[in-house]
Amino acid sequence: MEGGVKFPLTELLPVPYVHLVFTIPHSLNGLAGSHFRLITDILFAQAAQTLIAFGANLRWLGGMLAFSLVLHTWIQSLLRHLHVHALVANGALGADGQWITGERRFLFPVKGLSSVFREKFIDALIKTCREQRLDQTMNDDLLSVLFYMIRENGLALIKRAEWLTANCALDKMRKRCQAVIETIKFLKFLKSGLKIGWFFEPELIYS
Repeated sequence: MEGGVKFPLTELLPVPYVHLVFTIPHSLNGLAGSHFRLITDILFAQAAQTLIAFGANLRWLGGMLAFSLVLHTWIQSLLRHLHVHALVANGALGADGQWITGERRFLFPVKGLSSVFREKFIDALIKTCREQRLDQTMNDDLLSVLFYMIRENGLALIKRAEWLTANCALDKMRKRCQAVIETIKFLKFLKSGLKIGWFFEPELIYS
């Protein structure tokens, strides 16, 4: 993959990895459009905090997780779809410095992970509203409708759980990050003077 994103294999742990996707409902697309950094910061932070909390829970692992997050803001059909790809090592670093191996092909219960992520996302959005960091047009009634849609439709949750070897995990992350780079290149191309009816935000990477 000449000229593409390169990740040293030595930076990966010799354990299985799981690929998860955290996403938020399309009903928040308008809000994300007017408060892009704010909403994506919440998405990143709550996805990370959810993983950290489950990893630290003695019921599951009881240690510090190793994971990377990559934000995508669109899908192949060029429609806005905010979601975070997470690559998580199956295990955690214990307080004694020893590696805690996760169960075979099981990291965390997906439904439980989804539920906690959803509530953390909503709580963070409520806090943002109370701090008056959103438009004044976002009144309590409108926000109540948004929260209802998120909860009742089962959205703002994990859409995928896929197990990978370390090599496959590396390739997966490389491709996700390469898509980020291609988006940034496209943005620069648009700034050269060509005008079309689409707008793309730069993607973000977190690890």
